[in-house]
Amino acid sequence: MKNIKKQIKELKINASAELDERVNEKFVQALGHKKPAVIRKIMQSRLIRYAAAAGIIGAIWLITQHKEELPQPKATQPAVVSESQNPADMVSIFSLNKAFRDGGLEAVEKRLEKADEAGPKPKQCLSVDEMICELYGC
Repeated sequence: MKNIKKQIKELKINASAELDERVNEKFVQALGHKKPAVIRKIMQSRLIRYAAAAGIIGAIWLITQHKEELPQPKATQPAVVSESQNPADMVSIFSLNKAFRDGGLEAVEKRLEKADEAGPKPKQCLSVDEMICELYGC
């Protein structure tokens, strides 16, 4: 057994490029892979790699040089919230957000109190028993 391993290690095979290509094709077919792409063969050239690198660097330079000339997005104005809105608009997310930015939690509480005062009032106050009776029937 040791003799076979020694012979395998010392074994030297000289194969031609044609034989090497045929063996490689058989391996590729057996594994189900495709042949190397044309782009991969083209990119093996050192000159082409340098040209591609120069093109990428040039494109980055152009983008950075003309960045100032690109149109900037316009800032949008926040929606104006008036005090004479209906109660539903007064408690909307936009209205409460603006109130919070303008005066904090106190402004939000005032906005909610104004909405409560301006909102519809019930004609009569119902007790808990009357509400249950109205919901489920008596």
